[in-house]
Amino acid sequence: VNGVEVQQALLKITEGSEVPIKTPFGQVSIDTKNVLFVASGAFPGLSHDGEVVPDDLFSYGFEPEFVGRFPVCVVYHGLGKDDLVKIMKDSEDSPIRHYQADFADWDIHAHFDESAMQEVAERAYGMGTGARSIVYILDNALLGHMYELPKNFDGDITITGDTIRDPEKDLAKL
Repeated sequence: VNGVEVQQALLKITEGSEVPIKTPFGQVSIDTKNVLFVASGAFPGLSHDGEVVPDDLFSYGFEPEFVGRFPVCVVYHGLGKDDLVKIMKDSEDSPIRHYQADFADWDIHAHFDESAMQEVAERAYGMGTGARSIVYILDNALLGHMYELPKNFDGDITITGDTIRDPEKDLAKL
C-alpha cells in the first residue's frame, strides 16, 4: 500500500457518502455527509510563515483531490523544550506516568527528577519529531531497568539526567 492508494481510499469517506464499515457484529453503513474531518501531520522543512497553500502539500506527495477535501489549513509551530517538559509533567497521558505505573507493578517507586525531564526534552527537541520522541528516548534509556530491576530490586528509584545519558552505568550502580 502506498500513499496514493491510501489517499484514494480516504476520498470516498471524506466526500460525504454512505460508507460500509465491517465490525465484529456485522456490517454497518455510516453516512459521512455531516462529518467534520480533521487531518494533521508534521512536515519538516515546510515554511512556518503562517500560511500553507496546496502546492506545499503536493510537494509532500498529497494528491490534489485529497487536499481539496480539506479547505482550511493551519500551521502549528513546533514544540519547544519547555513544552516537552510540560507534556511529561502535566499531561494526563504522560509517558512518565506510564513508566511510574509499570515500575509500581513490581513494587518499585520511580521518581523522575527535573534533570531527567530536561535531558529527555533536550534529546527530543534535537530529534525534531515532537512529543513522539519522548517515548522513544525513555524506552531506549529504561529498557534495561524494566527488565533487570524487578529481578532483584524493590523500593525507590530516582531517574536522573545521568540515567538517561548512560543507562547501563546507572543500572550497574543499583
